[in-house]
Amino acid sequence: MPNIARRATLWIGVALALLGLWWIARNRGLTGTDFMMEEMQWLYRGLVLVALGTGMALLSRRMR
Repeated sequence: MPNIARRATLWIGVALALLGLWWIARNRGLTGTDFMMEEMQWLYRGLVLVALGTGMALLSRRMR
């Protein structure tokens, strides 16, 4: 059972980090014109998601 929890934590962490990177890219205008462009709250939310996702992925590596 712990193996399932470890894998789930890893994949959720990776998904959160990727979503955060996507939001940052949209905020910076790397994906074209968007309602998120130049809206700083999306940059901050993206940074928080990247940090949480990275933390979850690292935590999953320490789980046994």
